[in-house]
Amino acid sequence: MNQLSKKLIYILNSYSSTESSHFHHVLGLLEALAKRDIEIVLVIEKAETIPIFSNTNIRVIAIKNHRGIRRYIELFQVVSKLIQEGFTRTFVRIAAPAALTAALAHYLHGGAVFFWQSGTTIEYDAAQPWNIKKMKWFFGSLIPNFLARRYVQYFVTGPAYMVDYYHRVGGVKKEKIRLLYNDIDITRFTPPDNCATQKTAFLATHGYSPDTLILLLVHRLSPVRRTQLYFPSCLQYLRDNGLLNQVLVVVAGTGGELPAIQVDVSALSIEKHCLFLGSVPNREIQQLYAIADIFLHPTYNEGFPRVVLEAMAASLPIVSTDAGGTRELMGELQSAFVVSRDEPLEFFKNLAELVRHAPLRQQLATENRAYVERFSTIKIAKMYDEVLFK
Repeated sequence: MNQLSKKLIYILNSYSSTESSHFHHVLGLLEALAKRDIEIVLVIEKAETIPIFSNTNIRVIAIKNHRGIRRYIELFQVVSKLIQEGFTRTFVRIAAPAALTAALAHYLHGGAVFFWQSGTTIEYDAAQPWNIKKMKWFFGSLIPNFLARRYVQYFVTGPAYMVDYYHRVGGVKKEKIRLLYNDIDITRFTPPDNCATQKTAFLATHGYSPDTLILLLVHRLSPVRRTQLYFPSCLQYLRDNGLLNQVLVVVAGTGGELPAIQVDVSALSIEKHCLFLGSVPNREIQQLYAIADIFLHPTYNEGFPRVVLEAMAASLPIVSTDAGGTRELMGELQSAFVVSRDEPLEFFKNLAELVRHAPLRQQLATENRAYVERFSTIKIAKMYDEVLFK
């Protein structure tokens, strides 16, 4: 490996080739950063598999101890050793304990930690009733995250809405906040030439006619997102307006809210219009985007929703709530289909309008595909380079 002047430690909480989380996107971003002559060490706290990179500027270190204090002692030792090798920047995504561990190493040996978070969950968590679960959250999440936001050298978030949120609600000093966007691999999500054939085959496999519209919902169905406010009741609205027989909702994701949603589906007798796939590996998720006609993004709490970028890159029209920084990611026409998170009925109406009007769906698809280019991995890698090494 060449000895490069810019060196970066990137810490991931976990990695598996089969996981459904968005950590899979990190690999492409690191490759793009490495092409900008940045030497990178990817440190994975819990690695089920080791990712393989084509660029020799990237190496991987997997933490051997996965449990308790030994994990963070080893992480501290790894980061400290790398700092002494000239790695003056560490980027930590989401995991507060790792951010605190790295921050301590940098305080002792020099350099800085950039700690990324994006999500409007602070008020939701604080509002939950006190019980054993909340006690675990208080000591296992609230305190570590509070300390990490306070003591890391730089706090990183995006889009711009989240900068104000973490200053106003999270108590982070504005001067230590840095704005960075999520990236999207445009090529991976571009619909293939045979997507119509793939859609027909998918529908036939599951017993649906080829003219069925596929509505795609990709998300972890966590209670914090309150998806149940909007889905499946939006399908009842479609049924009341004579549109339900045209659609199939494909749901990719699991989570604590899933059982309640499935109960609602049964109570509404709309099982034949919903297909629950469970957890789908992120490395394969583009196959679902390729066969979809409309993307559903019903959520009450959000930060920087990468699924929206995925849908835009896949040339899909989107029906969404305005949670977090969602609206910032979209162009003028698509923004009109982003409704207040407190107005489920408006979400239902927008969905019905898109089901009815194919030309409108195409207009939104065209705008989204053009607009998402600003979040391409190459452009965001340049942004990372400028923010981390300025």
